[in-house]
Order: sequence, then C-alpha cells, then structure tokens
Amino acid sequence: EPVEFGVEEFCDACKKCAEHCPPKAISAEPRTTEHESISCASGPLKWYVDPERCFKFFGTNTVECGNCIRVCPFNKSKGWLHDSSRFFIERMSWLDSLFVKVDDWLGYGKQGDPEKFWTEGEV
Repeated sequence: EPVEFGVEEFCDACKKCAEHCPPKAISAEPRTTEHESISCASGPLKWYVDPERCFKFFGTNTVECGNCIRVCPFNKSKGWLHDSSRFFIERMSWLDSLFVKVDDWLGYGKQGDPEKFWTEGEV
C-alpha cells in the first residue's frame, strides 16, 4: 500500500523544482493524468517532467543541471531540524507554505560559492 506522508500537499505548496528548472521541463501546473511526450506514458495522476526538454538542455549546455534535486526540501539529510519538519509536513499540511518560506530563509537550494568549493571543499 502507498504510504501517505504529506508530500503531494507539500509539493502543491512548494513547486521549487519547477521554479528553478532552467529549461522549464517541470510544470508548475496541477498534477494531471495526461502528458504529451514520447518518453512518458499518460495515466497516473502526477507532475510530468518533459524529458526531451531536460535532455536538450543537458546537450546544449554540456553540463549537468540537477537544480530540481538541489532545491527540493525533501532532499535534506537526516537531522533533528529536517526530521521534525517532515513530521509536521506529514501531520499539518496547512503549514506547508510556511515550511517552504523557512527553507528559502535558511538559504537551502541556493547556488554554492564556487570559491568555497575549490578552497574549502564546501558546496
């Protein structure tokens, strides 16, 4: 059986992946059962990604992107702060937009300083 933990409601409030997708391959529209892509079969209710658009961006820029993964609040490491956030997201979906704002306020998903990466090994 599927496990409900509030992710669908949270994604409805968040949409950071769509907002930070350079080729706009991720839709910010509501979930749907239809998708017009040769790489995706319509059917399940979900947010569809346009893989052709994503791949074209990779090929054109010759670099990987990964912005969607980097900015997703659910891709945080384990720890008391993130674990407690997940606890409340699962139980109190009315707080979702607040958690998105706190995620922004804490600076998650921002591009790291390249100088720090090369001198200190930090992202």
